[in-house]
Amino acid sequence: MKGWPDYTRVTGLVENYDEYAQNYPVGIGDGTARLGSIKTYDMRGRVWQLEDFEAAVLHWHTLNVGIGGAQGLITDYVRNGNQALGLTSNTGAFRQSTAWRYFQMPRNQNMGAELSFSQEVDFRELQILVQVDDGTNYSYANVAILEGPPAMIQYQTAAGWIDTGLNVVLSNDLTLFHTLKIAFDYDLDEWIRILYDDQEIDLQHTAMQHPAGGVAPRTHVILSNVGDNVNNSRICIDDLILTIMEPE
Repeated sequence: MKGWPDYTRVTGLVENYDEYAQNYPVGIGDGTARLGSIKTYDMRGRVWQLEDFEAAVLHWHTLNVGIGGAQGLITDYVRNGNQALGLTSNTGAFRQSTAWRYFQMPRNQNMGAELSFSQEVDFRELQILVQVDDGTNYSYANVAILEGPPAMIQYQTAAGWIDTGLNVVLSNDLTLFHTLKIAFDYDLDEWIRILYDDQEIDLQHTAMQHPAGGVAPRTHVILSNVGDNVNNSRICIDDLILTIMEPE
């Protein structure tokens, strides 16, 4: 990057772990420049897959159950670049507006998923599910962001849904994107941590849901806007990142 300043000298250092869990701090500006300004929230883990929704068409499957919903690329409310994913909730049975995509199996079991989102005032629930299928069992990293009141973030465990206890304050301005990141170990089927904006909770290896299943090995990412059966509300999603080699 000829002509660029030394970002390590002009910005604070951030943690940067390698595959052996060794920390090599780098300047946040340097890391941002190298990764096209997409990995700016939590620098732990190595980027394995990313989706910035900048392609000409949406390379995701969609599911529209109910009335008035929509799924597709949008240009009016984005976090970075020119496009984001828009999910408008339905009314009627199930009220679900969903986009999903398959990725290959990761080569490291400590995995993370990060995305940014904004939502309209009558939003009800955003569900983010990263499902790792090893051909025998599923590992469910499932999180729900609920409008409330009170607003909360829940995660699914082997014992059911649990409130993170994080202080969740959701903006209803579609130009303001919140960021969420989850980290988990799909080999041991345990949660590691959840981050929301400026907060983080250590989940201390809480057991994840781990049902039996026999599909081909793959990673399945499912994003759903679940409506309130009254309003067709929109959620905007941008900068989805999947990571591996997440430290404990």
